[in-house]
Amino acid sequence: MTKHFFTICALSLALSGPVAAQEMIGAEAMSDYITGKAYQGVNPETMEVVASVVYHADGSSTLWMAGPADAAPKDEPGSYRIEGNTYCTRYENFRDNSENCFTLEDIGDGRTQAYYTDGRTALILQPIEIPDRFR
Repeated sequence: MTKHFFTICALSLALSGPVAAQEMIGAEAMSDYITGKAYQGVNPETMEVVASVVYHADGSSTLWMAGPADAAPKDEPGSYRIEGNTYCTRYENFRDNSENCFTLEDIGDGRTQAYYTDGRTALILQPIEIPDRFR
């Protein structure tokens, strides 16, 4: 009986553990992933695009919210900085100009799941071409 109890406990612990470890973007790769790139922000619950952003090489960024297809995007100027394996953003008229910092988990196909540094889930970043207006 004791042998079966230990076998069941060991099996339960094995099944309750994580299936795979998170592959977080490290400090050495963060700058390459962010700088000079553009992404759509996708709500991980609905898989709908909610915003897009370009991270310009000079540390500035431009955010625009998703809207009707026939509406011109309203660009929101901002900035970003990279510190180790974390990147932080700030936009003049978005979230009261507060700084928000994130870590990124590689989820495949160039996409990452962003997490606030306190562990809350943020958006999925999905690569897009930099729009012509920023070239």
